[in-house]
Amino acid sequence: NGRLFTVALFHHTINRAVFIQWLEEDLIPKLNKKSVLIMDNARFHVGKKRFVNWWHKVGISCCIYLHTVLI
Repeated sequence: NGRLFTVALFHHTINRAVFIQWLEEDLIPKLNKKSVLIMDNARFHVGKKRFVNWWHKVGISCCIYLHTVLI
């Protein structure tokens, strides 16, 4: 429906701990069970199997990872 769920501005380096905290405290509480989360291949997004298992645990049905292509 074109709704923006959340916006975050970080004034420091993002790592996996910061990313997961943002997911748990800000994004996931605003998502419904039919949500699809799309991420790129940033370093803090790696560990795909772990994240896919976690998405299913919290009720997100699908998680798609995009690969960055340099042209």
